[in-house]
Amino acid sequence: MRVLFARASDLVQSLIEARDQRRLTALQQRYQKVAFLVVDELGSVPFERAGGELLFNLLASDTNAARLLSQPIWHSRSG
Repeated sequence: MRVLFARASDLVQSLIEARDQRRLTALQQRYQKVAFLVVDELGSVPFERAGGELLFNLLASDTNAARLLSQPIWHSRSG
């Protein structure tokens, strides 16, 4: 079973770069082969609109919707 762990910001950056280099479809197909996609820091880092749309399209696809795990951000308190 293949599991991919990625920070949301890195995932968005790779999607934008793939789009700009006209290899977005190939990258999306690579993510579809992953059994689980674990996305860290989702919702904590703002994205440009285009990057957010690319990420949404990847995560909302039928093949990825049931395999997404979002890693919550845990804040520790000292004292």
